[in-house]
Amino acid sequence: MVEVSSTGAAESIKRSLEAELRDARDEIQREIVSDVEGPMRQYARQLVLELTAQKNSQLEARVQRALINTQADVNFQCQRQADATSISQEKLQRHISQIRSETIPVDETAIKALIQAVLRSEVDKKSKLEQETQCSENPTISGPDRVDFTAQINATIERSIQAAANTIGNAIKIGIRDLNAMKDRYRERQKLFDDAQIEDDEDEDKMSTEKFRLQQRIQDAWKRTYIDVRRGSTVLNAAGNVLLGEDAHGENSEEIAVSRTRTCAHEEEAIDLQ
Repeated sequence: MVEVSSTGAAESIKRSLEAELRDARDEIQREIVSDVEGPMRQYARQLVLELTAQKNSQLEARVQRALINTQADVNFQCQRQADATSISQEKLQRHISQIRSETIPVDETAIKALIQAVLRSEVDKKSKLEQETQCSENPTISGPDRVDFTAQINATIERSIQAAANTIGNAIKIGIRDLNAMKDRYRERQKLFDDAQIEDDEDEDKMSTEKFRLQQRIQDAWKRTYIDVRRGSTVLNAAGNVLLGEDAHGENSEEIAVSRTRTCAHEEEAIDLQ
């Protein structure tokens, strides 16, 4: 009876000691984990926050500089396009004014008649003066002879006037024809030059449009990258402990910090390449 009681007491004491030892062991493990894992997790979180803030400031500065440079380039292209447009308008106005100056029609009959009238008026004066001089020098010529002599002189003068008028009219006609041909050649050269200028302007407009679209795509990519980074830093700031404490996925604090640092470095390299 005493032996059975002592054996039961010993078993009870043994079980109680084992339970106390297990509790003490668990308590020591919890203290060790709290003393080691807590500071490490806090240090990793602080390191990630500092790296994120640094990369955000660098990225924001780069995006700001890129936006300023892009805006300056766009303003320069707009001013250049405006200058090219004004020059094209001036050329178009000159071309229109030249086109409006069409070939003036020439009335050959009127020109010859005017030349004959001018020559006849001058010749009549000279012939009258010569007739008076000859009559005063030869007073014996009178009657029908004087009339025939005057008619011969007038016929000779008329033929001379007609020949002179024809010669001058032909010369004027040839000169006008050459002038019109020269105007036509000038208009053709001007048209070719304007067509080439229009093609150059169209090519320049196309290149400017493609360049502007490329700059717009680059600017949008920078904005999207900046927004993504800002969103990532906001989630980390608001729930840093949760992100760093994902033990179920098998990720510790140091791996997350290194991964975040590599991500920021890759983003910076991508911006440098752009």
